[in-house]
Order: sequence, then C-alpha cells, then structure tokens
Amino acid sequence: MAGEVCMSKIVGVDLGTTLTKFAWEDNAVSNNKFNFASSRGIHVEQTVKNLLKSGFDTAVLTGINREDERLLAPLNLVRPAGNPVDIEIELQAQGARKLLDMSGRSDVGDFLIVSIGTGTSYTFVTNSGANRYPLGSGIGGGFVEGILKLAQIRLSIVEEDDLLEEGGMFIRQLYDKQIKDVLKKTADTPWGKVSIAHFGNVPDGIRCKENVAATALNCVATNIVRDIAKMEFMPKYLPPKHVVFVGTIPTSSPVLRKFITDLFQNIGQLLPDLREHEAIFPPNAEYAGALG
Repeated sequence: MAGEVCMSKIVGVDLGTTLTKFAWEDNAVSNNKFNFASSRGIHVEQTVKNLLKSGFDTAVLTGINREDERLLAPLNLVRPAGNPVDIEIELQAQGARKLLDMSGRSDVGDFLIVSIGTGTSYTFVTNSGANRYPLGSGIGGGFVEGILKLAQIRLSIVEEDDLLEEGGMFIRQLYDKQIKDVLKKTADTPWGKVSIAHFGNVPDGIRCKENVAATALNCVATNIVRDIAKMEFMPKYLPPKHVVFVGTIPTSSPVLRKFITDLFQNIGQLLPDLREHEAIFPPNAEYAGALG
C-alpha cells in the first residue's frame, strides 16, 4: 500500500462512488496474504470497529466518497500527496499488478485495466507507470443497477449461475436486436450474435427477469469490447494483449465474464486483432484500489 506511516498498522481504503473497499495485510501468515472487506457486505462503521480491535490505526485513502470517509474518523486518515486523480490511477495499477502476482500471473507485462465501477474507465499500465485513457463510459455497474431497479429486480441476480447451464453455455434470451435478426444468413455465425440495438427486441407482455439482467450485462460487455476495438485504430492508444478487469461486478458475475470473453472472439471475426487479447479476471479484483 502506498505511503509509509512509522509504527502503524495500515489498511488501504478505496472510497468508491458506490462501494467502499478495504484491504490489509494479514501479519499472522506469510507475506502477500491479504484480508478484504466491502461496504457491499459489511457496513463501513463495523469494518472500522473490527480493524481497531485488531490493532489497526491508520487508513491510506483513495477515492471520492466523502460521506463514507467521515465514517473512518476513528482511524488516522492519510492521503498520498499529489493530484488525486493521478494517485487513484497509480494505486489501482499497483493493486492490479499485486492481484496478478497473487493469482499466479506474474508473466503479464504491459496490460490494460478495465475498471467497471459505477461507470467504466480504462488505464494503460507499463513498467514506467500508468496512464488513463481519456474516454471512459457511463455504461457500467451503475447502469446495470439502474436497469434492474426500473424492472424491480434484485441486484444479486447478476451473480447467479442459473443464467448459465452446465458447461458454461448461456441459456437465456437476450432482449437485444442482433445482427442475425436483420441478416438471417449470419444466424449460425459468431458475428450474428453481436448486438446492434440494446433492448431493441423486448417482447410485449410478461418479461423474464433473468433475460432483463442478462441483456443489461451484455450491454456492458459489448460497449467495453467495442471501446477496446476502437483503440485498435488509434496508434497512441493501441491496447496490449492482456486486458485485466477490476471491480465488483466482473468479479461477482459469471455471465458478464462469459459475455466479455465471447465478444473478443465474436467481434474478432471482423477485427482479428481483438482475438489476440486475453481477458483476465483476477480474484478479489474489486479491491485493486485499496490494495495499491
């Protein structure tokens, strides 16, 4: 974690727009063993109490959620010096690198971070540092949550395996209009599965909540892969082979992970360079910022 505070036990805290995440080293076991907590499962105040009982006294912060920051007041709060945006980018990059090492992927050199939080952002990581891609996206976890609220569907549905059948095949109907819907000859091709209008094929009457959730996730996946495809035409922003996904929703949703992986291949039928990319979903990827 960035920064050093002498004689202190330090926890990293990522004050996200929606969730606050904690990461701290477990000194009782070998190095590079970390504990994690998120406001998604445990209230911030309770996590702070637990940390204080364990002897932690200092929190190194990144992120902008000032409301949750006030709940950290019992700890000594430290923000690394410098531009807050630059600091956040660098900490997330350092955390992503640690996650790769912890998951046995120390072979990864340069990589692109796709951070799916409330929105989606992109960061290029090399040995010389981290640089944010200037164009993010408003299609991310907040979009999925909003669609599910409008449809009165619980958010936890995106985590369920029953959207997939045994063997990982997708079994739900997407409410997108896809290429195969307008070009019938593509029906049995990967290209035919690419969406041209999200939620453009919603049936009248009763709608299946699993299909609504899957369609929202497919919208996120499609927009991400298309963003990366556009980078292929920008010499300044050519994406590296390895694409590392961080955030709560890529960690928790097997359907989103499948959509992203499949789309690299499907859109790659038209843009072969896309097929060369490897999508990596490290465990605990929502804690990259806190871990940095």
